[in-house]
Amino acid sequence: METNQGDRSALRARIRDGDAEAFGEVFDAYARSVYNHAFRLTGDWSTAEDIVSLTFLEAWR
Repeated sequence: METNQGDRSALRARIRDGDAEAFGEVFDAYARSVYNHAFRLTGDWSTAEDIVSLTFLEAWR
């Protein structure tokens, strides 16, 4: 994932413009962290996967 503030701003702008590839970059960078957090909260891998899906679905909307 891009690291400096200017690159992150550009990435956010691409996402706002509907760039699915840019959103994919964010998903790739953060999905594991979201899953790990959800699993720690729920203790259930299936529920954690659902939470990841819902989290990124809402973020895309």
